Amino acid sequence: MTCTKPCARSAKWRTGRMLSKEGCIDSQKTPAYVKGDTVDNGLFYRNLKRKGEASKRYENDDDSHPMYGFKLTKKFWKNAVSQDDLSLNEVSCTGSAGCSIAIHPYSDSYFHVATIDLGRVNEMLSDHSFVAQYDPLESPPDGPNQCHYELLPVNGTTQSLFALQLYLDSPFPRGKMPNSTADCRTAEEATCTYNQVVSIKRWVREDTQCN
Repeated sequence: MTCTKPCARSAKWRTGRMLSKEGCIDSQKTPAYVKGDTVDNGLFYRNLKRKGEASKRYENDDDSHPMYGFKLTKKFWKNAVSQDDLSLNEVSCTGSAGCSIAIHPYSDSYFHVATIDLGRVNEMLSDHSFVAQYDPLESPPDGPNQCHYELLPVNGTTQSLFALQLYLDSPFPRGKMPNSTADCRTAEEATCTYNQVVSIKRWVREDTQCN
Protein backbone atom coordinates (compact mmCIF):
# COMPACT_ATOMS: atom_id res chain seq x y z
CA MET A 1 0.00 0.00 0.00
CA THR A 2 1.31 3.45 -0.93
CA CYS A 3 0.75 6.12 1.70
CA THR A 4 1.08 9.72 0.59
CA LYS A 5 -0.47 10.99 3.83
CA PRO A 6 0.80 8.76 6.66
CA CYS A 7 -1.74 9.96 9.20
CA ALA A 8 -4.76 10.08 6.92
CA ARG A 9 -6.67 7.40 8.86
CA SER A 10 -5.94 8.60 12.38
CA ALA A 11 -4.89 12.24 12.42
CA LYS A 12 -8.12 13.96 13.38
CA TRP A 13 -9.86 14.02 16.73
CA ARG A 14 -13.39 13.02 15.91
CA THR A 15 -16.63 13.54 17.76
CA GLY A 16 -19.88 11.77 17.16
CA ARG A 17 -23.22 11.22 18.85
CA MET A 18 -23.63 7.73 20.25
CA LEU A 19 -26.28 5.47 18.76
CA SER A 20 -28.73 3.72 21.04
CA LYS A 21 -27.70 0.34 22.40
CA GLU A 22 -30.98 -1.21 21.28
CA GLY A 23 -30.63 0.17 17.76
CA CYS A 24 -27.08 -1.11 17.48
CA ILE A 25 -28.05 -4.59 18.68
CA ASP A 26 -30.98 -4.75 16.24
CA SER A 27 -28.74 -3.76 13.31
CA GLN A 28 -26.03 -6.40 13.94
CA LYS A 29 -25.23 -8.68 11.01
CA THR A 30 -24.62 -12.04 12.68
CA PRO A 31 -21.59 -13.91 11.26
CA ALA A 32 -22.05 -17.37 9.76
CA TYR A 33 -20.02 -18.97 12.55
CA VAL A 34 -20.68 -20.96 15.68
CA LYS A 35 -19.11 -20.28 19.06
CA GLY A 36 -15.46 -21.35 19.03
CA ASP A 37 -14.85 -20.92 15.29
CA THR A 38 -11.69 -18.96 14.46
CA VAL A 39 -10.59 -16.64 11.67
CA ASP A 40 -7.11 -15.30 10.85
CA ASN A 41 -8.12 -12.13 8.98
CA GLY A 42 -10.70 -9.37 8.99
CA LEU A 43 -11.29 -5.98 10.61
CA PHE A 44 -12.14 -5.73 14.30
CA TYR A 45 -12.99 -2.93 16.73
CA ARG A 46 -11.36 -2.62 20.14
CA ASN A 47 -12.95 -0.13 22.55
CA LEU A 48 -10.57 2.15 24.44
CA LYS A 49 -11.06 4.00 27.70
CA ARG A 50 -11.07 7.77 27.92
CA LYS A 51 -7.57 8.04 29.36
CA GLY A 52 -4.48 5.89 29.35
CA GLU A 53 -5.04 3.51 26.42
CA ALA A 54 -4.40 5.79 23.42
CA SER A 55 -2.22 8.86 23.03
CA LYS A 56 -0.35 10.95 20.50
CA ARG A 57 2.73 9.21 19.11
CA TYR A 58 4.93 12.19 19.98
CA GLU A 59 4.49 14.50 22.96
CA ASN A 60 5.27 17.68 21.03
CA ASP A 61 3.07 16.86 18.04
CA ASP A 62 -0.06 18.90 17.34
CA ASP A 63 -2.92 18.04 19.71
CA SER A 64 -5.74 18.19 17.18
CA HIS A 65 -4.00 16.99 14.02
CA PRO A 66 -0.82 15.13 15.02
CA MET A 67 1.45 14.56 12.05
CA TYR A 68 2.43 11.12 13.34
CA GLY A 69 -0.98 10.04 14.55
CA PHE A 70 -2.02 8.16 17.67
CA LYS A 71 -0.80 4.96 19.27
CA LEU A 72 -1.90 2.29 21.69
CA THR A 73 -0.08 3.02 24.95
CA LYS A 74 2.17 0.83 27.08
CA LYS A 75 -0.69 0.66 29.58
CA PHE A 76 -2.95 -0.81 26.89
CA TRP A 77 -0.43 -3.51 26.01
CA LYS A 78 0.31 -4.27 29.65
CA ASN A 79 -3.39 -4.85 30.30
CA ALA A 80 -3.71 -6.99 27.18
CA VAL A 81 -0.76 -9.17 28.18
CA SER A 82 -2.11 -9.63 31.70
CA GLN A 83 -5.43 -10.83 30.27
CA ASP A 84 -3.80 -13.12 27.65
CA ASP A 85 -6.34 -12.00 25.04
CA LEU A 86 -8.27 -9.04 23.66
CA SER A 87 -12.03 -8.66 23.44
CA LEU A 88 -13.07 -7.46 19.97
CA ASN A 89 -16.14 -6.68 17.87
CA GLU A 90 -16.16 -7.58 14.17
CA VAL A 91 -16.49 -4.44 12.05
CA SER A 92 -18.83 -5.86 9.39
CA CYS A 93 -21.16 -7.23 12.08
CA THR A 94 -21.09 -4.20 14.38
CA GLY A 95 -21.58 -1.58 11.69
CA SER A 96 -19.82 1.39 13.28
CA ALA A 97 -17.28 2.38 15.91
CA GLY A 98 -20.08 4.13 17.79
CA CYS A 99 -22.06 0.89 18.01
CA SER A 100 -18.98 -0.95 19.22
CA ILE A 101 -19.02 1.28 22.30
CA ALA A 102 -22.80 1.42 22.65
CA ILE A 103 -23.21 -2.38 22.94
CA HIS A 104 -20.56 -2.70 25.64
CA PRO A 105 -22.08 -3.41 29.08
CA TYR A 106 -19.97 -0.60 30.56
CA SER A 107 -20.14 1.77 27.61
CA ASP A 108 -19.80 4.87 29.81
CA SER A 109 -16.13 3.95 30.37
CA TYR A 110 -15.19 4.04 26.66
CA PHE A 111 -14.63 7.00 24.37
CA HIS A 112 -12.22 5.89 21.63
CA VAL A 113 -12.03 2.92 19.25
CA ALA A 114 -9.12 1.16 17.56
CA THR A 115 -9.68 -0.77 14.34
CA ILE A 116 -7.32 -3.73 14.01
CA ASP A 117 -6.60 -5.43 10.68
CA LEU A 118 -6.00 -9.04 11.72
CA GLY A 119 -4.91 -10.18 8.28
CA ARG A 120 -2.21 -7.54 8.10
CA VAL A 121 -1.06 -8.39 11.63
CA ASN A 122 -0.48 -11.97 10.54
CA GLU A 123 1.23 -10.90 7.31
CA MET A 124 3.73 -8.75 9.19
CA LEU A 125 4.55 -11.05 12.11
CA SER A 126 6.20 -14.12 10.63
CA ASP A 127 7.07 -15.80 13.95
CA HIS A 128 3.84 -14.99 15.78
CA SER A 129 0.27 -15.33 14.58
CA PHE A 130 -3.19 -14.61 15.94
CA VAL A 131 -6.74 -15.78 15.43
CA ALA A 132 -10.02 -14.17 16.38
CA GLN A 133 -12.25 -16.73 18.09
CA TYR A 134 -15.99 -16.21 17.73
CA ASP A 135 -17.54 -15.78 21.17
CA PRO A 136 -21.09 -14.40 20.90
CA LEU A 137 -22.50 -13.03 24.13
CA GLU A 138 -26.09 -14.12 24.57
CA SER A 139 -27.33 -12.78 27.89
CA PRO A 140 -27.03 -9.66 30.09
CA PRO A 141 -25.02 -8.09 31.52
CA ASP A 142 -22.41 -8.74 28.79
CA GLY A 143 -24.84 -9.48 25.97
CA PRO A 144 -26.58 -9.73 23.71
CA ASN A 145 -23.71 -9.17 21.27
CA GLN A 146 -23.48 -11.38 18.20
CA CYS A 147 -20.34 -9.57 16.98
CA HIS A 148 -18.00 -10.50 19.85
CA TYR A 149 -14.63 -12.24 19.35
CA GLU A 150 -11.50 -12.85 21.39
CA LEU A 151 -8.09 -12.20 19.84
CA LEU A 152 -5.86 -15.14 20.77
CA PRO A 153 -2.17 -15.85 20.06
CA VAL A 154 -1.89 -19.13 18.18
CA ASN A 155 1.07 -20.28 20.27
CA GLY A 156 -0.91 -19.62 23.45
CA THR A 157 1.61 -17.26 25.09
CA THR A 158 1.67 -13.57 25.87
CA GLN A 159 4.96 -13.25 23.99
CA SER A 160 2.99 -12.82 20.77
CA LEU A 161 1.33 -9.69 22.15
CA PHE A 162 4.73 -8.33 23.20
CA ALA A 163 6.02 -9.09 19.69
CA LEU A 164 3.10 -7.18 18.13
CA GLN A 165 3.73 -4.15 20.34
CA LEU A 166 7.44 -4.23 19.52
CA TYR A 167 6.81 -4.56 15.79
CA LEU A 168 4.45 -1.57 15.75
CA ASP A 169 6.39 0.78 18.04
CA SER A 170 10.09 0.03 17.54
CA PRO A 171 10.49 1.65 14.07
CA PHE A 172 9.64 5.12 15.42
CA PRO A 173 12.59 7.39 16.32
CA ARG A 174 12.73 8.17 20.02
CA GLY A 175 12.14 11.58 21.52
CA LYS A 176 9.37 14.12 21.88
CA MET A 177 9.29 14.84 18.11
CA PRO A 178 11.44 13.87 15.10
CA ASN A 179 13.87 16.64 14.17
CA SER A 180 16.27 15.52 11.45
CA THR A 181 15.19 14.86 7.87
CA ALA A 182 16.09 11.19 8.26
CA ASP A 183 14.07 10.81 11.48
CA CYS A 184 11.08 12.58 9.94
CA ARG A 185 11.14 10.23 6.96
CA THR A 186 11.49 7.20 9.20
CA ALA A 187 8.59 8.37 11.40
CA GLU A 188 6.38 8.98 8.36
CA GLU A 189 7.03 5.48 7.03
CA ALA A 190 6.44 3.95 10.46
CA THR A 191 3.17 5.88 10.81
CA CYS A 192 2.02 4.57 7.45
CA THR A 193 2.73 0.99 8.52
CA TYR A 194 1.10 1.49 11.93
CA ASN A 195 -2.10 2.91 10.42
CA GLN A 196 -2.39 -0.08 8.10
CA VAL A 197 -2.51 -2.35 11.15
CA VAL A 198 -4.17 -0.19 13.82
CA SER A 199 -6.34 2.85 13.12
CA ILE A 200 -7.46 4.87 16.14
CA LYS A 201 -10.54 7.11 16.23
CA ARG A 202 -10.65 9.53 19.13
CA TRP A 203 -13.82 10.77 20.85
CA VAL A 204 -16.17 8.40 19.09
CA ARG A 205 -18.35 8.71 22.15
CA GLU A 206 -19.84 12.18 22.56
CA ASP A 207 -18.16 14.11 25.36
CA THR A 208 -19.35 17.67 26.03
CA GLN A 209 -16.07 18.47 27.79
CA CYS A 210 -13.95 17.83 24.71
CA ASN A 211 -13.70 19.66 21.40
